Amino acid sequence: MNFVRILFSFRGRIGRARYLAVQLLLIAFWLFVLPRLPLYFSSEDQALFFCAMTVIAMIWINAATTAKRLHDRNRSGW
Repeated sequence: MNFVRILFSFRGRIGRARYLAVQLLLIAFWLFVLPRLPLYFSSEDQALFFCAMTVIAMIWINAATTAKRLHDRNRSGW
């Protein structure tokens, strides 16, 4: 399965190992990288915009992988 398809598509199935790996990476990114992102921007507006886009992408990835994991368990993604 393609890496982009694993993270962004709501179709298909995903096993426990891949689901756990994605979730652990999201948690690590959330805890270690996201708090330091505003330090790299010159203005608060740029930092806020970039952090908001990053959070939206992370929520999308979490929803897509969770829906796939539910499909693997023969449940609805809704």
